[in-house]
Amino acid sequence: MNAQEILTRSLELLENGDARGWCDLFHPDGVLEFPYAPPGWPNRFEGREAIWQHMQKFPEHLTVKFGEVTFYPTADENLAIGEFHGDGTATVSGLKLDQDYISVLHTDGEHITLYRDFWNPVKHMEALGGADAAAAIVQG
Repeated sequence: MNAQEILTRSLELLENGDARGWCDLFHPDGVLEFPYAPPGWPNRFEGREAIWQHMQKFPEHLTVKFGEVTFYPTADENLAIGEFHGDGTATVSGLKLDQDYISVLHTDGEHITLYRDFWNPVKHMEALGGADAAAAIVQG
């Protein structure tokens, strides 16, 4: 799969609540980054297992549906830059999530080596019930 196909597949897995499948898309040494994570929130996870530890409860906290991805051209099939919208519900609060994303995905042609996820953390905090509630969830 090329990087665009892997990004598309990753969103399908999250929509279906398959956090394990999503993590399995990563190279064992892959990296997940959240450049806009608020202070006190983790912003980088190194290795598939660390990514799994962070994402394993995602389906318990959030259901989401993503819109069509707009991909921006690159000269490298192992690089995808995609912009998309997500609508969801935070299951812990019942509040809605309305979020725009830009994701930059690097692959080795088979697995994700680096996933940079750009999103507005304030929207996640609000959906999860406020800054304190969100921090408790994110920090485990």
